[in-house]
Amino acid sequence: MIRKVIVAVLLLVLAVMAGTLAGCGGELPNDAVAKVGDTPIEEDAFDQRVEEFSAQYGYTEDTLGAEDWQAFKLDVLDYLITYEMAVQKAEDYGVSVTDEDVQEEIDLIITTYYDGDEAAFTEELTAADMTVEDLKASYKESMFMQKVYEQVTKDVTDVPDEEIASYYEENKDGYFVDETRVTRHILIAPGSNQDDTTTTTAAGETTTTTELTDADWDDALALAKEVRTKLVAGGDWTELAAEYSDDTGSADNGGELGAVGKGRMVPEFEEAV
Repeated sequence: MIRKVIVAVLLLVLAVMAGTLAGCGGELPNDAVAKVGDTPIEEDAFDQRVEEFSAQYGYTEDTLGAEDWQAFKLDVLDYLITYEMAVQKAEDYGVSVTDEDVQEEIDLIITTYYDGDEAAFTEELTAADMTVEDLKASYKESMFMQKVYEQVTKDVTDVPDEEIASYYEENKDGYFVDETRVTRHILIAPGSNQDDTTTTTAAGETTTTTELTDADWDDALALAKEVRTKLVAGGDWTELAAEYSDDTGSADNGGELGAVGKGRMVPEFEEAV
């Protein structure tokens, strides 16, 4: 039963509003995957929520496949954006959810589904690899977003379809933002094992960059193919990035580059993603 409750809460949590990404704007800090108003959504926070949701759903990249895993991560990103939008609106509407509100919901679950047997409830939570605090946190977020939604929509009246269509046509350019994709890579740079030479003379220091040879490019391509073979065979992307990637900025973070928009990478990279 508790699994059904958890899934119901998570479905509500992940049922984000259409057009959420319109909440993003401006230049992103290097450590952010999105920004809502002036508030960035940091990559570490995003990674943590992906881990939490995937654990509660029982999802992994291996079970979903690469394409569905990326779609799942985008769903989580959409949720984080929507939640931040709700947080920014909550004060205007006087919306809050107290610990007492959440406890009432938990008590109702125990009474309704477990005949008041709190020990049985806790035991099933443990079997689902969750704690009571985990469930309370999920409920608090979902209750909070529901309250904000109710406040935002309480004065909404029925509008004729014709009026909706007309408004859309007049304003449709504002409904779309540039496409972004959450990406990662393992950079194999030719000649990465060669060092530049610095010569010091009376006139100062001169740095000489070693010119790449065809052999350097061939070696890099061979290594890239070797790494790809390991990935296809089920190798761990994070471990391989740490071992092989020449991108010092992402190698220790599984090669994660965050959300990348069109025109920010070389054409070959964009074609691949």
